[in-house]
Amino acid sequence: MTKRQREDQQVRWFHDQLCGPLGGHEQQSPLAEELGLYQPARHSAGPNRKGSTMKKSDVKVGTTYRVKVSGSVQDVRITGENPHGGWNGVNVATNRSVRIKSVQRLRRVAGERPAKGKKTAPGGAGSKRPAQPPLDATSAGRPATGERRGTSRRPSGLDAAAEVLGKADGPLSAAEMVKRMLAKGLWRTNGKTPASTIYAAIIREIAAKGDKSRFRKTDRGRFDLVK
Repeated sequence: MTKRQREDQQVRWFHDQLCGPLGGHEQQSPLAEELGLYQPARHSAGPNRKGSTMKKSDVKVGTTYRVKVSGSVQDVRITGENPHGGWNGVNVATNRSVRIKSVQRLRRVAGERPAKGKKTAPGGAGSKRPAQPPLDATSAGRPATGERRGTSRRPSGLDAAAEVLGKADGPLSAAEMVKRMLAKGLWRTNGKTPASTIYAAIIREIAAKGDKSRFRKTDRGRFDLVK
């Protein structure tokens, strides 16, 4: 504590001792000022350093205010004036008595919000987004297979190979199957080795499905359709 703070504390103590017995703060402040024991605070115009714009004349008994109590701002209902200055109140949250020594502790009436600039919604003030029509249960979600872009679903490489083998007179190699698949437009690929791709796919299906596979290997590199 600095020397100035100690002096101010002593002045406030003498002031309270003088004002209490002689009738209270409002009546005896002028006398204390004459004796040099009290100097009224000098406030500049506008908000105080805590951001409050309230004046002493604005404080009403029975009204609840946002008040700084023990380092935090809480709701306090003013119950009356304190004879030693300030006001008495009750903490709304804890129901404890609170003394408010100065108007600087009052922020605003509880429930009020500080005025802030209003943000303008895109498209002008009060504009609202147009209501979206409800989704039809029959059309919601992804389009059904075969309905995209109005075209039918193309068969996979294995499906196309099975179709080609079904129309062939005998076993075919992977290269022969790919040649016929591309010629008939049954399959499209950008791969550099489409025959190897089909060959590997057929081998995987035979290994995975066994007797239920659509393909069977008849000779080295040649396949036929199981009928």
